Amino acid sequence: MKIKFLSFIAGLWILAGALTSCLESDVEEIVYSPESSITSFSVGTLYRTFLAKDSLGNDTLVVDSLDLSAYPFAINQLTREIENKDSLPVGTHIDKVLVNVTSDTGMVIYRKRTSKEDVGVDTLLTTTDSLDFTLGPIELKVMTYAGTLGAPYRVKVNVHQQEPDSLQWSQPFERSFVSGPLSHQKALYVGDKLVVFGYAEDRTPVAEYLSFSYQYAGTVAVQAQPTRWQRVTLPAGTDPYTAVQLQEAVCFLAEGTLYVFRPETAAVEPADLGSVPEGLSHLLAGPACKAGSYLYARSTDGHSWVYATATGQWTDEGATDFPAGTDARVVSTVVPVSYNANFVNVITLSQNAEAADSAAVVATRLTNDAAWRILKSPADSLSCPNIVDPTLLYYDQVLYAFGGKAVNNTYAYEPFTKLFVSANNGLTWEPVETGATFPEDNETFTHYYNREVAGGYSCTTDKEQFIWIVWTDGTLTRGRVNRLGFQPKW
Repeated sequence: MKIKFLSFIAGLWILAGALTSCLESDVEEIVYSPESSITSFSVGTLYRTFLAKDSLGNDTLVVDSLDLSAYPFAINQLTREIENKDSLPVGTHIDKVLVNVTSDTGMVIYRKRTSKEDVGVDTLLTTTDSLDFTLGPIELKVMTYAGTLGAPYRVKVNVHQQEPDSLQWSQPFERSFVSGPLSHQKALYVGDKLVVFGYAEDRTPVAEYLSFSYQYAGTVAVQAQPTRWQRVTLPAGTDPYTAVQLQEAVCFLAEGTLYVFRPETAAVEPADLGSVPEGLSHLLAGPACKAGSYLYARSTDGHSWVYATATGQWTDEGATDFPAGTDARVVSTVVPVSYNANFVNVITLSQNAEAADSAAVVATRLTNDAAWRILKSPADSLSCPNIVDPTLLYYDQVLYAFGGKAVNNTYAYEPFTKLFVSANNGLTWEPVETGATFPEDNETFTHYYNREVAGGYSCTTDKEQFIWIVWTDGTLTRGRVNRLGFQPKW
């Protein structure tokens, strides 16, 4: 009996251990994830309102739909901020925005508001909810699987307030030349100063210069206020049209002698540029590249000359048929060469005064070329029009030309009504219809431009991408493509 009882007790202990072991294996503790991140954000189709021209040329209001689902939104997981760095087009409606949000749990709460003053209430976001971003940034929170709300994300939808590609012109800055009205103007931006060469009314050659006071928003200048003009006396016989930038100075000719003007000191002195050729009549351009700077000139015998700062030598390139008259304003600009920084493309433009109904004289060369090339002399629909008092700018990665009356065999435009653009280094040209244009009401331009005065205005650009037009009396007009003044967000 004793032995059987012990066996029974031992069996109970074994059974109890087995039951305990089974119960422990069936109990599993579940821990819910605290993750509450938004991993992607996008918007859907939105509407945009803008002005356009109808078939009759009248302004008409257009409402268009835009699929913006591919517009990138940046998510900063450290600051919990979401926004589109590239703003939506001007006129985009953001009062009823359908959004697509991907999160750790799929449960997103937004703060629903009815006004800017409304604190709002937390509401579960569904695929049919439209958000009103005109009230300001919207808070989004992700609900965790544990039922708690994560830290809020601040979502902002940026919309351009200006047409990015439009050329915005300022009201005139009333400034007066110390010397009075100037004709035969040539403007350059050198050494952080705007310098204008010209003739006073008594035919005295003078140079006047000013600087700018910039106001910045971050790294971008949003305003540029010009100072007052200051006068510099030039040598007798100076030809203002020969003024050309070379590095941080201005070279010019006075009765065949080469001089240099240094804006930082306002000093005028004979140029120390080696053995200067005799009989120089024109200075055409002074481009700079990685290989050095160059000064291009012509002599009275029609020869083309080039001075290289790297060698300090002048080179006679021989006779050229460059058709620039003795009283021609030859304007130039430099186009970078994307595939090689050791040379640049030099473009010049001048009016063909001998044949007013023909095309302008456009010439080009690379700095490693040995001669100029006239791009197009006969007039046709794609030629650069013959522009009185022309301006040539390399601006926003294309060439722009404008000025006084412009004529070719297809069209004729009054002064300062059209800009002409070339995207192929001056080979073909067309008038700009939208974007970079003069104002439709350009009374300011026609008021200040005196077509009776040769070279009665001049133009250049500064380091902040502002275009400056200097009128006969010294008044200035400023312009810039809006996009070039936008604060970078990346």
